[in-house]
Parts: sequence; C-alpha cells; structure tokens
Amino acid sequence: LVVRAQFSSENRELSFVPRGTASRARGVKEDSNELSMSRSYQIEAAIVRVMKAERVLELQELIAEVVKQLRVLFLAQPADIKPCIDRLVQKDFISHDETRRDIYHYVG
Repeated sequence: LVVRAQFSSENRELSFVPRGTASRARGVKEDSNELSMSRSYQIEAAIVRVMKAERVLELQELIAEVVKQLRVLFLAQPADIKPCIDRLVQKDFISHDETRRDIYHYVG
C-alpha cells in the first residue's frame, strides 16, 4: 500500500479492493464443492439410518424422514436426496421393490 501525500479528493470515504480476490473466489468455489460433498455424505448416512430403522419405505416417506433428520444441520432438498438414493442402490445398501419402483428395501 502506497500513500501519496499530494492526493486530494472531495470524497470523504475511499474504498480499497484487497489483492488476491480472484484466489479467494477460487477458494470459495473449492469450499462450496467440499460443502456439497460433505452434505452428500450426511444425506447418505441419514438415508441408511432411516432405512435400517424402517426396513421398507416408499420414496416420498423416505425423503420426508431424511429431511426431518437433517433439518437440524441444513435444509436438504429432494433434488439432492434422490441422487444419493440412487448411489446407495448402486452400492447395494438399499434396493427397489420388484413390483413397485417407488418402494425401497434395506439390504444390509
């Protein structure tokens, strides 16, 4: 920071933009990615807890229970929960019902 004694201005306030704002913006994006991954893990854990307790649930009931459990931490959106359910189906933690695709069974 360089101060010039000859500088004069009619404005009483000056605003300074700190250096490195671009690197901070990248840091915010990285923090956002870490946050979304952390939330994804928390959603998956909540799904497993709910399914372990209930054994069989319809999709809407599962989403409602997960939102209810995670309400203390953050507001989970159904659009965020559905991909986590699909990942858990792929990992064989839960499975679809053979007759109705909107019913899930706990496998573990």
